[in-house]
Amino acid sequence: MDYITNIIHPTDFSEPAQNAFNYAIEIAHTSDANLTVLHASKSSYNYGSEQMIGEILNDIPYADLRVDTSIELGDTVSGILSTPGDLIVMGTKGKTNLKKTLFGSISSDIMLQSGVPVLLVPDGKTYSGFTRLVFATDYNDRDLEVLDQLTAWAQLFEAEITVLHVTANDSLRSRATFRGFKELALEHVEYPQIDFKLLFEKDFYTGISAYLHGYEDELLVMSRYKKPFFQSLIRKSHLQQTPYSKVPLLVIPADDNVEEDE
Repeated sequence: MDYITNIIHPTDFSEPAQNAFNYAIEIAHTSDANLTVLHASKSSYNYGSEQMIGEILNDIPYADLRVDTSIELGDTVSGILSTPGDLIVMGTKGKTNLKKTLFGSISSDIMLQSGVPVLLVPDGKTYSGFTRLVFATDYNDRDLEVLDQLTAWAQLFEAEITVLHVTANDSLRSRATFRGFKELALEHVEYPQIDFKLLFEKDFYTGISAYLHGYEDELLVMSRYKKPFFQSLIRKSHLQQTPYSKVPLLVIPADDNVEEDE
């Protein structure tokens, strides 16, 4: 994700999709990228879909924005994943918790299978740019590489980066590990507006929701592995009650050549 050249926006013409469309427009304009508006459906082709795509294109405020359209018939997830691009921007529906956003919808299937970054936009969240990128890390092997890639986004939006680790254990080991990761990150990544936060909370979802509560212009960033740390936490039943903060979520695939534990 060092350079965004083509943004894919899947739409089902719903209000959440239209909201995510506004994000896709603004990011494409800021990055000078192409924008592909895609409708993928199992339903047979009809003129109505083509007409609705035409209608939403009328809302684009930038005359010089390069826009393509596509209607794919068949499996929705496969249709989205087979469309060439280097960023997918899509909406999430309704008020939900972080667990369901990550693992309970078509957007989660896209997020877990996509070979390119996926930006999930909460329903009702108005685009206002990104002043801070919050990178949630569990010290995975490629997180330094992901952090390095993230600086391209930070430079694009003139944003600060906060590297956040949430742990339940306030111990010498956890503090030493955090400090070691911070030192390695500062050696590896050249970006002046970066800080680090160690948060002690009973679980990741509670901690991240509390940390992001009240912030309007932040972007939560996670790296995705074959066995991501947030996926392992799904086994805890109490996570179902954790509210999802109304902050967009950017998931960056980092599972290339990463072997999954047996």
